[in-house]
Amino acid sequence: MNSNTETTSTVAMGLNGVTSVGLALVSAYISYFCIANGIILFSFHPILMSTGYLILMFQAILSMSNLNCWTSNFTHKQRVTLHWVLQTTALTFITIAFIIIFLNKIKLGKAHFQTTHALFGLFTYLLTITVSCGGVWTKYSFQLRTYMKPVIAKISHSLMGVVTFCMAAITISLGIYSKWFSVVSTKEMQFICVSVLALSTLYVIFKPMQLCFKRIMSTFRASL
Repeated sequence: MNSNTETTSTVAMGLNGVTSVGLALVSAYISYFCIANGIILFSFHPILMSTGYLILMFQAILSMSNLNCWTSNFTHKQRVTLHWVLQTTALTFITIAFIIIFLNKIKLGKAHFQTTHALFGLFTYLLTITVSCGGVWTKYSFQLRTYMKPVIAKISHSLMGVVTFCMAAITISLGIYSKWFSVVSTKEMQFICVSVLALSTLYVIFKPMQLCFKRIMSTFRASL
């Protein structure tokens, strides 16, 4: 490994670490206000959602990179297994959070999906399920190659994963500016949290999009 490559790898690992810490702090900040004045049914919705998307799903995405500081020595098979475990755990947390907010609305006698945050949340949850199903397909893409080329399955899964994380970041940002959170937090902290989400999302998008572009170009050249 030459010095330039080594420097690039070190920087990438550092950025992965900084982004992971930033998202974990946003999740912790949200979770704090959920329990600060007592725990109720609603408390678990933001906690599980932020943990599911900002920590577990983000780490699931990073786990596939050989430049991730804590999976750099993993084999590809080990990274795929870890990705699957993290993503499954994230989906479990997110599903429980979705059920909780649904039951809480019923308990309070309120209508469902009446706010922009709620509508984005519903769409993001459906995307998450779709991406998870796509992940299962990708895992067995070789056996299913008669229906779809494995490379197409992998590209589709990567792109959908990026879109889902972007939607999750938007949904959580809308939650941060919701009436409830605006009362317990400050405008400065709301801005900081959303800024961290925005920068982290841009960072998450870059590498998968770069890899997808390379795969698309390789597939295109192979078809000529």
